[in-house]
Amino acid sequence: MPRSEVGTLKWVSKQIKAKGLQKLRWYCQLCEKQCRDENGFKCHRMSEGHLRQMEVFSGNPRKIMNDYSRQFESAFMQLMKTRYSRTRILANTVYNEVIHDRQHIHMNATIWTTLSDFVKYLEGTKKCKAEYTERGWYIEYIDYEKLEREKEENRKKKSRQLQDDKERAKLEMLIINSKNEKEDITLKPTAMLRSNKVDNQDKITFEINNLNNNIAVIQSNSILSDIFNQEYDSSEESSKTIIQPSRKRSNSFPRYLLD
Repeated sequence: MPRSEVGTLKWVSKQIKAKGLQKLRWYCQLCEKQCRDENGFKCHRMSEGHLRQMEVFSGNPRKIMNDYSRQFESAFMQLMKTRYSRTRILANTVYNEVIHDRQHIHMNATIWTTLSDFVKYLEGTKKCKAEYTERGWYIEYIDYEKLEREKEENRKKKSRQLQDDKERAKLEMLIINSKNEKEDITLKPTAMLRSNKVDNQDKITFEINNLNNNIAVIQSNSILSDIFNQEYDSSEESSKTIIQPSRKRSNSFPRYLLD
């Protein structure tokens, strides 16, 4: 059957039909080819290219299925991490968004035959929390990076709290030590203790003989100093007086001339 030429109405109609999602059972994952009906899919399985891919698949089927399963799980978990990381959502809703991409890995090429098996696998590997309800399987993404950050924050809070407690204990010790030092410095009245035991009736006497003698000596010294000061003042006044010669001429002659 000849193919339609590029740009014709028939070619455009085929391109429009190919853009939409087709049935998964008419999709060949090995050849990555989507057929539009049962007859087309039957013709594809009988083609030479498909038979060649089947020979390759029969050589190592486990490895190829594991690769497809890994790719499907990666696409599913990437959507859960980016869009539904903080919500609890139906697994079927996420699956419909995954298969919306025409280049996605189909589940019939993976090791999981149904979506329920895949959800149970995610729950068993602790990648998601799963809960079955009347509407179907609800799943919730487990963000291990967020849990690790929370653990790190809690660890830092505990370390800061321990450091604060140590500093608080040091301050309390300093306050207590300062109070003890102040109590040691304060003066306290003490009782007078006598070396020898004396009765309360005994009298205390003081000798003041030496005191009287000292007072007499001090008085005599003060009298002598007063006398010395008076003499010194009189000598100073006499030294200040100047004897001036008299200018009067005497008219008397010497006695021997008169004789």
